[in-house]
Amino acid sequence: MIRRIFIGLFGVLLLVNLAGAKKIEKAGKIADGTYIDSEFGFSFEVPDEWDSSIKKDKSAVRIALTKKEYDIPLHFQHVPSYTTIPKITVYADTTSLALNQFIDSLLSDKYSTSQKKNILGEFKILFGDFQLKKNAKKIVGDLAGWKISGEQKYTVRVTSSGNAGDETSGSFGEYDVITDFYGGSVFFAKYGKTIIMMHFICEARYFASMDLEFDDIVKSFKFVKSEG
Repeated sequence: MIRRIFIGLFGVLLLVNLAGAKKIEKAGKIADGTYIDSEFGFSFEVPDEWDSSIKKDKSAVRIALTKKEYDIPLHFQHVPSYTTIPKITVYADTTSLALNQFIDSLLSDKYSTSQKKNILGEFKILFGDFQLKKNAKKIVGDLAGWKISGEQKYTVRVTSSGNAGDETSGSFGEYDVITDFYGGSVFFAKYGKTIIMMHFICEARYFASMDLEFDDIVKSFKFVKSEG
């Protein structure tokens, strides 16, 4: 009898521990359409037109937004999965560099650190042969941030239109080589040693209009608590 009770209690404790192990703390939460970061103390509005994915609390990427509805370039109509879906990646880190120095370090070919490597691994628009188009201060409320915009060339090989090949199965016939551009922007904001980066990317042909939506999100950005 005692043995059965012991086994029963052990089983209950095991289930409780497993339930606790499965619980994953998130980087923040969305309340009334606003993302609030629990660690770095910033917030911004998340429009209904964007899906959101909040990451783990220890992740440098805090949250990612993807556009629910978007246009597909003509050359990808038969292989729509090749389209770059409009996406915003929010990344948080710390730095002792001034804001302009930090941005210059990301854009410089001569500057290399593990921090920069990690950031560029998430910021597709800056990785490789980035063509800078705009580089200017961005005033958001009483916050002086910074925004850079530009293009990134890409080349992909896709199944020819009307070909019987299947892009998902890996069975291809003839190919078309497509060369085009991504368009993108990165917004930077710094408070104390905390630096927040919002990376946006989409197909370049839709960038002008999509960047306006990104700007609306950026305009809602603010730090909601002081550091420390």
